[in-house]
Amino acid sequence: MHIGIHTHFLQPGRIGGSETYTRSLIAALGRLDHQNHYHLFTTSQNQSLFHALPPNFHTTFVNRFGKSIRDLPNRATIKYDLIHFPGTTIHPLSLALPTIITVHDLQHLYWPGFFSLRERLRRWRQDRPSIHKAAHIIAISDYTRRTIIEKFPAAAGKVTTIHSGVSAEFFQTIPQPAQEPFRQKYNLPSTFALYPARPWPHKNHKRLLAAMNILREQHQSDCRLVLCGFTPDEMPSDWQPLLDSLEGDTVQLVSYIPKQEMPALYQTADLLIYPSLFEGFGLPILEAMAARCPVICANAAALPETAGEAAVLIDPFDSAAIAQAMHALLTNPTQRADLIEKGTRRAGMFSWAKTAEATLDIYQKESR
Repeated sequence: MHIGIHTHFLQPGRIGGSETYTRSLIAALGRLDHQNHYHLFTTSQNQSLFHALPPNFHTTFVNRFGKSIRDLPNRATIKYDLIHFPGTTIHPLSLALPTIITVHDLQHLYWPGFFSLRERLRRWRQDRPSIHKAAHIIAISDYTRRTIIEKFPAAAGKVTTIHSGVSAEFFQTIPQPAQEPFRQKYNLPSTFALYPARPWPHKNHKRLLAAMNILREQHQSDCRLVLCGFTPDEMPSDWQPLLDSLEGDTVQLVSYIPKQEMPALYQTADLLIYPSLFEGFGLPILEAMAARCPVICANAAALPETAGEAAVLIDPFDSAAIAQAMHALLTNPTQRADLIEKGTRRAGMFSWAKTAEATLDIYQKESR
């Protein structure tokens, strides 16, 4: 087979979980499949992300896709069997080839107030016809699969759940002495909760900041909150009153942490707090579990499915409940040890190898 994978949506460091999904899936397919030919359609921004792949993977720089199948790269010499769009949207819609899309979430249909009218219209105009046209749809969780079928009932027969995976490096234990240079590099506090998330409305930072105030004032905790995934310039202005109400050192922003250092960040943290209102999967909670970092997460969207029984679930709208869960975990060594053990087992159930195997099976079925 000649399989095209469209990566034009991928902007390094800007799109969160769908970037991790695309990069990890391609790397896992490279380890799994040395027979079929893969053609990665890249841009000048992301072409450097795909390296160290086997000879049957071909990276082709394409400034933009054309308006018809005739404009596909190397169309004159390559007979493509299918094209996979890991970012949901098919472009161009006139493609006369089997197309597979990965849908990460349909947040804009459930929380429209988090998006501008222009963005909602863009997503509706692109996602709706893509879901209708796709020969097969990969949903990254059963929750996402249910939302696709709820909003697009005609697609019910062509949606398959294929869970995302956890990279092996998150399972590698970093000895305590080796953690100290990392802690010093980023000036991390001795006790902290970690929240790695972009500053988008659904990530629910404001209620978490309110919870930190409660944790400090009512529970007299010295735990700090470390945020990463954005720069100070990207911080929304409406966070400032909440930040002003906290002691100066309560919240620390470490901006962007290189991917290879994320295992160390999880292992240095005392807990992961993940109060997001909407996630199609919630990969950071599994990464934290793999790194033996206990997890508190919202009982919302796909997070309970991903966490299983290996996390403390909280109401993400209740700042007092968030603070209470953090206080309990910080002061209860038995609960902490139990969550670490359960979390390690839970994370071990997910791998990019499994994701790649199931995805390749879809490729084979749809190319016939």
